[in-house]
Amino acid sequence: MKEMTVSPLSRERPGRGPMVARASLPELRGDQPCQEIAGFQEDLAGYIDRYAALWAGARCGPPTPITVFSPKEQRRNEREVDRLVLLIEKELPDCPADFWQRKTWRERLLRELLKVAEERLGYPQSHLRIIFSPEYFSVTRTFVREARSFDHAISTEALSQALRNVWVMNWIQMFLGGIPAMSPSLFAYSLLYPYTDNFLDQSGVSTEDKVELNQNLGLRLAGEQVQARGSYDQVMFRLIGMIESEYPRSDFPEVFSALLAIQAGQVKSLMQQGESPALDADETLRVSMEKGGASVLADGYLVAGKLRRKDAAFCFGLGVLLQLSDDLQDLQSDLAATRWTIFSRTALRSSLDGTTSRLYWFMRRVLASATRNSSSRCGVLTGLIRRNCLYLMLRAIAQNRQFYTAEYLKQMEPCSPLRFGYLEEQCRTVESKYATVTGTLLAKRNIGSIFDLLD
Repeated sequence: MKEMTVSPLSRERPGRGPMVARASLPELRGDQPCQEIAGFQEDLAGYIDRYAALWAGARCGPPTPITVFSPKEQRRNEREVDRLVLLIEKELPDCPADFWQRKTWRERLLRELLKVAEERLGYPQSHLRIIFSPEYFSVTRTFVREARSFDHAISTEALSQALRNVWVMNWIQMFLGGIPAMSPSLFAYSLLYPYTDNFLDQSGVSTEDKVELNQNLGLRLAGEQVQARGSYDQVMFRLIGMIESEYPRSDFPEVFSALLAIQAGQVKSLMQQGESPALDADETLRVSMEKGGASVLADGYLVAGKLRRKDAAFCFGLGVLLQLSDDLQDLQSDLAATRWTIFSRTALRSSLDGTTSRLYWFMRRVLASATRNSSSRCGVLTGLIRRNCLYLMLRAIAQNRQFYTAEYLKQMEPCSPLRFGYLEEQCRTVESKYATVTGTLLAKRNIGSIFDLLD
């Protein structure tokens, strides 16, 4: 969700949209009345106020651990993780070319992964049944196949970025009582921003051309008839057309207001850049909340077309939570690039102990609001997100220990199934091994991406 003109594709997360040269929602000229636009903007402002107050009221004390791991248990878990990494490193280059042999090979590795996730990382079977469900896997496989058909040259990085948004939209589908499934809007929205990223990341493209592309995108999202300037415009407009084919503007005005809200939030996020913070702490927080909340709110509308107000509020809150979690994980790159989030601001003057704990308690309060229904599935989903967010938080702490007090690190390390030192080193090791092994595999099999092995 970082600014597209700064962050590389490898840093992209669900919901990041391009900036346009306007700081508010353009007035839709199609079939959407002005009063509907104003009402949507009022709701948006209300969501920001709600979650800013929720953040302010969140505790700053250390999290309550889901599970406490002793040093002995952590070392045992680490040995199993090492074994799994070595197994994957050994098996991945030998992935069979034959479809049925590959299916058997994939299932064998999956069993090993499930065993470590459950027995060593603490994931209950109910969580693993969601992560590795046939529906979830089917959507992933279908999306990769259709993306390859849409553009044979699409990069692995762009696919990875798009898939992160696909999976968030799958979460929303399940929260709203459905099952993970592909749709024209899910496909189009998840691909839209990798394409704009590719254009904006090109050093040979002038600033004027980049601004014009973003302006054209904003106008097209607003329902204007815009003449495509080149191949990137043509692709963007084609993807927007897919959304329009599923959600006619006259019947689903909120879909397009939500998409435009991402644009407006992205413009405001430019104020988070500079040699020193230009915004105070509250303003910084609100900009991040608007940007992240609007992104998942758009996911919700693109999944359902229309949302009950409490469902829209929850989608916005989930987006805020994901954005703030990303901001913590990107602390060092944000500091290096002088991007000012609530975490990079705080790191300039004090430890991150209290702010990180506040994120945890904020997460608990956001997920507690997922009250669409009392089904056990909703509880399982919130439990899964809570565990994932906690583990991402622990990894961020491990990788940024210089920003925490020794006492806080001592309190937090038993929450992790792996010791902080091991976790930090393993992140670097796995990334390096993955690049080497997948490079060998792709060359050996003459395929463009590791995702091509899903079929």
